[in-house]
Amino acid sequence: MKKILLIKGLRKNTYNVKHINIYQNIVHFFIIFLFFSCTSIGNIEDFLQRGDFQAALKYHDLAWKRMEKYGDTDTEVLRLYNKAIDEYKKCITVSNSNTGRAYRNLGRIYNTGPKTLRNYEEAVQYSNKAIEIYEREKKSEFIPDCYDSIAFVFYKLGDYNLALVHWKKAAELSSQYAVREALLYWLGLGVEQDLPKAMELYRKATAGNDYYWYWLRIYALEYQINEFNKGNNNNEGIALYMDYLHLRRMEESKEVWMPKLINSADLYNTPAQYELWIVYRDSKEPDSGMPYLQKALDINYAPALFEMGWIYYNGLYNTKINYKEAQKCYEKAAVKGYPRAQNNLGSLYYNKRRYSRYLCKIYQI
Repeated sequence: MKKILLIKGLRKNTYNVKHINIYQNIVHFFIIFLFFSCTSIGNIEDFLQRGDFQAALKYHDLAWKRMEKYGDTDTEVLRLYNKAIDEYKKCITVSNSNTGRAYRNLGRIYNTGPKTLRNYEEAVQYSNKAIEIYEREKKSEFIPDCYDSIAFVFYKLGDYNLALVHWKKAAELSSQYAVREALLYWLGLGVEQDLPKAMELYRKATAGNDYYWYWLRIYALEYQINEFNKGNNNNEGIALYMDYLHLRRMEESKEVWMPKLINSADLYNTPAQYELWIVYRDSKEPDSGMPYLQKALDINYAPALFEMGWIYYNGLYNTKINYKEAQKCYEKAAVKGYPRAQNNLGSLYYNKRRYSRYLCKIYQI
């Protein structure tokens, strides 16, 4: 009996010794890893202070989404943004694949974050540093966004010449940023107003792309050019609409730009009527916006025709599904060159043809 107990005890001790050795090996490995890691960055304190880039992105995303809902004075919004800033600033102390993004995102926060946190000087500095890093790493696809951010700073400061310089640089690397230049030529800020030039730049930006808001601007600009060609150069509705565009670009609050948009729409400016519908639609107040959508439909405004086609096709806003009416609206908008209508009309024709073949097969027609 004593012999059996002795054997069991030896086995138990052997088991414990094995586990102790495993734990020791793990500790040794961690110490060695920590040593070599720390020697590359200076010391252990620096190592422990490295930022968590994924955590920074998470805080940044949560802050941005919450700010859209609760505004930039919300306590939680400010807390999340400050957490993001802290992590990003830790990230830029170490050179790695995320350093450029950390600089770029800091530039964004100081440019477009809560007003109490904005610092345009630092926004430009961080964005320029990001450009420097991206150029060194040959990541040119991220550089236009940095130039865009810098240009917005100068736009908001009223230095439209410098804004134009940086938007040109962005557009040279990515044509979609030509829309920023287009706005300056449209509104005549920093340059002489040139509507044909603005149209040329908008079309350059949309070449091969179906950016919804870009096409809305093209049709709004086309409307204004047609009005000017009719001799309506002093159209107050158009002037108010241009003020609205400027205020939106300045990122003013809805309370500031909404009266301009309403007044422009009430003065029979069709682009304003359609955009007012969008504002009410997105604010879940479609009943308030539907009369303005109807006014835009009355003159066969292409974006409004597309919108009505979409409403008929999906049966939205207390409207019954009506594929025939949807097709009619899409066809009218497609003839006017509206890409989204052309796309949806093509899909509608394709599905209709496929469905017809299916019926023929069933009934052996």
